[in-house]
Amino acid sequence: MNFLDIGGGFPGNIGTNIDVFADVVNSALNEFFPLSSDPIEIISEPGRFFVASAFTLGTTVHSKNEILNTDGKVSHVKYYINDGVYGSFSPIIHYQEVFQPYILCRYTDNGTNDEASEVNCTIWGISCGGNDKICDKILLPPISIGDVLVFTNMGSYTIPIASNFNGFPIARVLYFAECDSWKDLDEPIYY
Repeated sequence: MNFLDIGGGFPGNIGTNIDVFADVVNSALNEFFPLSSDPIEIISEPGRFFVASAFTLGTTVHSKNEILNTDGKVSHVKYYINDGVYGSFSPIIHYQEVFQPYILCRYTDNGTNDEASEVNCTIWGISCGGNDKICDKILLPPISIGDVLVFTNMGSYTIPIASNFNGFPIARVLYFAECDSWKDLDEPIYY
C-alpha cells in the first residue's frame, strides 16, 4: 500500500479546535506508518471543517401552538418557522445534527430586555411533515409570531442538499461584511 485517504468529518463548528483531532490522527499515523517503513502518501478530506460554520441562518416564527396545564398556564409551546429538515436543516435527518436557536434581542415596551420565564418548547419546520422537527425539549422565553430565531454553525450539508419539498423555496443567501472588511476589498462588488 502506498496511498491512504483517512477521510473527513472533522468538526468545524464555532469553538472547536482541529488541533485535538490532528494530534490523534498524527499519533495513529506515527504508530501504524512509521517513517522507517516504505513511504506512503496520506490525504484527508477536511471539507466539513472548512464550511461547518460557513453561515448563520435567520428564520421567522410564522405560527405557534400553546399547550396549557389544567390551571391554564402554558406548559409547552410548539413554534413553527419558515425553514425545515427538507431545507437548511437536512443534517437533522441525514446526520442527526442538533441545532440550538438564539432569539434576536427582544425588548419590552419600557426598552429593557424581556426576561420572561422560559417554557418547554419544540421548533417545527415549514413542511407540516411529521419528521420536520428542528428542536425538541428546549427551554426558551416566550416568542411572538414574527420574531426571528437565529441558528449558527450552518454550512456543511445544509443548503447544498436542501430541496423545495412541498413547494417551499430553499433559503435565500444574503452576504454581509463588516465595514472594515468591505474597505479591504480592492474592488468592492455592489449588488
